[in-house]
Amino acid sequence: MKHEPITKSQLADLLGLSLRTLQRKLLRAELNIPRGLISPDSQIQILMKLGYSALAAQLRKKSGRINRSDMLNPLMRISTKIPGENRKKMVTL
Repeated sequence: MKHEPITKSQLADLLGLSLRTLQRKLLRAELNIPRGLISPDSQIQILMKLGYSALAAQLRKKSGRINRSDMLNPLMRISTKIPGENRKKMVTL
């Protein structure tokens, strides 16, 4: 299945964040994302700007759609430092 456009709510869910937390991160990164669907290219740009470069790279490589079950696989998790935060967050590839 091809990677498809998703909403901000779906993106927040994939990242394991609440929609409000994602909104705050987008504001802090000075990203203005309009309502509606986010294209696959925009998703990659957002992930890169928010510090999820490993996930963005995986998304570029993957021909299929990324889903939550892929992200929850503990064998595919890496620990990355999120810019602007003092804690480490588990990010799934």
